[in-house]
Amino acid sequence: MSTLGKVFAVLVLVLSVAYAAVTAVLYSTTDYWKGRHAAVEAEKKKIEQELTGKVNALESQVTMLKGNLETATDQANKLKDKNEALEDDIKKLKDSLAEKTTQLNTLQTNFDKIAGNIDTLMKEIEQKKALISSLEENAKELQAKKEELAKQRDDLTFRLQAATAANTDLTNKCKALMAEVEKMTDLLDRAKQEGFDVSKPSSGAGPTVVQKTIRGRVTGVRESAGLVVINVGSQDEVQSGYPFIVYRGAEFIAKIVVDKVYPEMSVANIEISKSPIQVGDTVTTKLAAF
Repeated sequence: MSTLGKVFAVLVLVLSVAYAAVTAVLYSTTDYWKGRHAAVEAEKKKIEQELTGKVNALESQVTMLKGNLETATDQANKLKDKNEALEDDIKKLKDSLAEKTTQLNTLQTNFDKIAGNIDTLMKEIEQKKALISSLEENAKELQAKKEELAKQRDDLTFRLQAATAANTDLTNKCKALMAEVEKMTDLLDRAKQEGFDVSKPSSGAGPTVVQKTIRGRVTGVRESAGLVVINVGSQDEVQSGYPFIVYRGAEFIAKIVVDKVYPEMSVANIEISKSPIQVGDTVTTKLAAF
């Protein structure tokens, strides 16, 4: 065999060995890929199952979300309606606030006017206080005059008693007594018409020293007889001889002295009169009481 034949034979042998090796490699590779394919298919099925489960879960969530979306839409519509109602309420409240603000401004204006009136009244009160102080000074002067007049009254009383003792004319006495009875009867009738119980008059002269402040009203006047009926009596601790000051508002009217005392009324003599006494005038045992 020639050298070329030998080379050719060796080449064929090498190629045979190479083919056999390649065939063996291809065969083993084919088995590997078959196994790999089977594993891939199994993994594919597993992934498909997982994806199918997830898709189903997602579809359930989507369905739930659609339901939630519808619920949320309904709630949003309701909230929209409520918002519109609230806007209407806010508008009404704003209108009411504006009205209340106007009323508040009006009240503030009225308050300012009232404050001005209060200042005016305070000035008037100060003037009244000054008037009261002046009246108290006048009361002191009247007290001094009262003491002087009391002395004159005592002197006149003594003279009257002397003249009465010297008067022996019983007829004139009877006439005078009958006139006095007529006057007292008339006063008692007027007192009864005013609603006072005069059925139980108290007897005896009382002290002239007043122990407490007693206030009342004039219910009857007989200027011609110098008599006054007042609505306080023995139940108010009034006693015969008590002096009363008669006044109207802050004006001094007269001084009277109690002569007859009954449970709910008293009859007094007019001792000093600055102005005519009227029914409804106030009486008090102490000038400081008013």
